[in-house]
Amino acid sequence: MRWFPRVAVLAAVLVGSPAPSRACSKRHQTPFELFDVAETVALVHVRKTPSNSPKQIVAGNVELGVTQLVKGPKATTIIAKESDTSCRARYIVDTDALVFLGSDGLTVGAHDGHVRDAAAWKPVIERWAAATDAASRAQVLTEAIAGGDGKVAAEAIEFLVDEPALLDAITAEQTAKIAKAATTLPKEPMITMLLVRLRDPSAPRRANVALWERSARGVLQAKTILAETDPAKLAAIVVRRTRDADPRRIAAMERCERIRGFSLASFGSYFGGAGSQAMWNDLAEACRTGTPLVQG
Repeated sequence: MRWFPRVAVLAAVLVGSPAPSRACSKRHQTPFELFDVAETVALVHVRKTPSNSPKQIVAGNVELGVTQLVKGPKATTIIAKESDTSCRARYIVDTDALVFLGSDGLTVGAHDGHVRDAAAWKPVIERWAAATDAASRAQVLTEAIAGGDGKVAAEAIEFLVDEPALLDAITAEQTAKIAKAATTLPKEPMITMLLVRLRDPSAPRRANVALWERSARGVLQAKTILAETDPAKLAAIVVRRTRDADPRRIAAMERCERIRGFSLASFGSYFGGAGSQAMWNDLAEACRTGTPLVQG
């Protein structure tokens, strides 16, 4: 098995299959990620759909009235496309949305490229569009996590946890702000993983199961490994045959990604244990060579 940190895989499923949230075979992509790959990003009002009925979603052209263009060619009206797969955007007439579109008119990221809570995302995506370096992007993500909207915070956390360059741009003050915001969010692996990668001591307390707590505590205690600068030495720790969820392996792989400055595999794929020695071998090879793991 191999992982694919930034590659979407779409399954073409005929109309009439279960809703995208249950049947669409692709990893979730956040608005922060989609912004960079979309040709057009806009806040829109859905004027017309192929059926003009919320009860019948069919393929075809969708007329979008632009209320605010965030990125892309100037336009007051956009003709987007609804697909005929379970990954379709599911446009509903007379609703507002934030959309991320490719040159073909389809949403990038499939249904993830159609965000219905436009009001909550408007200020966030405006700031993200203006953020042109790691420091300013780190600030936007910190504000999104601490802003009080749980869904926006969850998207920001999920994006940041696999962005080593942006993690390195987060200041001590911003880390403290994120840790404080975490106390108001549900306990779950993603916030635990983010706090681990930010080296915040509160990370184990945000875990909701013992495995995540042990991993978080163990990684934070592996201070020598977290200070290592040689990928070859780190790879040797990753590949070492020991128990699957050994925090030393996790810390070594995490540190390797921080040295490389980009994601080699999703942190979640190995934070709780990679699952087999073969998987750890693949992770070690990615650490050694700097080549991200892809699905194959």
